[in-house]
Amino acid sequence: MQNKNVDDLVRSFKTNALRIAVPACIVILAIGVTFVNYRFMSVRNMTAILYGIAPAGIVGMGMALLLFSGRFDLSVGGIAALCAVAGARLMNDYGLGVALPAVVVIGIACGAVNGFVIFRLKVNSFVATLGSGYAFSGVAAVLSGQSPVSVHDLSWTDFLNFQLVSVPVVIWLYGAIVVVSLWFSHTVAGRSLYAVGANEEAARYAGVPVTLVSVLPFLITGAYCAVAGMVTVGYNAAGLATTGSDWPLTAIAGAVIGGVSITGGEGSIIAAFIGMFLIGVVQNALVFTNVDTNYQTIILGFVIVLAVTTDIMARKRLMQMSGRDADAPEAPVVQPKSTQSP
Repeated sequence: MQNKNVDDLVRSFKTNALRIAVPACIVILAIGVTFVNYRFMSVRNMTAILYGIAPAGIVGMGMALLLFSGRFDLSVGGIAALCAVAGARLMNDYGLGVALPAVVVIGIACGAVNGFVIFRLKVNSFVATLGSGYAFSGVAAVLSGQSPVSVHDLSWTDFLNFQLVSVPVVIWLYGAIVVVSLWFSHTVAGRSLYAVGANEEAARYAGVPVTLVSVLPFLITGAYCAVAGMVTVGYNAAGLATTGSDWPLTAIAGAVIGGVSITGGEGSIIAAFIGMFLIGVVQNALVFTNVDTNYQTIILGFVIVLAVTTDIMARKRLMQMSGRDADAPEAPVVQPKSTQSP
């Protein structure tokens, strides 16, 4: 018995070590860069990191909710691009008061399209969102005429850059999205996402409305993409059809680095937020050390692959500790009906 307990402790230690390996390496990298350039860990630079990752981070909160349910959305970049271009055009024609709610509706509609294709037409989420992402990006390109849609009124840009308690409004907006996502993850619907991600069949047997619960994060993610798209309009003073091209993998990587399981059922919004911040730290550290932009992309890609790989390895270890195959679904427990003798 004692040997078994020791073995379990060793396996648990190895599993936790796998999960924190990538975040720990990033923290070590940050400390190392600070020795090279002391300004790296300054409050001003940390604020700049949050400012830079805010659009992708907002999308990352929606991606985290999707990952809780065991799904993901590769169309987030296309939705954000469509909303950015449409938002810029609407701002020029009707003003900011019309553009903001209109693009949120567009984002939710895009999320609803994804939900319909996945849950009504029964198309795998990878294939469905990959295809819809190309479609949304194509619509954005058509609306933009293959050129930036410049914004005439810069009030939105001024608002996002306004310093509130020495922090730009866009960071407060990002924080508000994090808080809303955190609140949702603790509601009945949010907790049901974990149940669906851990074992969809068991959740269905337990009475969880699986389809409704699974569609909700697609709608929320669509709304977040709209907000993120409008943030980029503020940053660039224009709507770009190329907006968010690298956001799908960045959002997934940030969540996984923070400890959200790519297979569903595990993680938290705060963890996803920390993971996205660490992604920003890596990008900023590479700039501080004057790494060529092409190599920056290679290194970031390596970090993404490493994060996903360590998550899968940690999950397999957990399954081995519980005596189950990592790839085998858990069988739902169904109580037999009682029978009465006549």
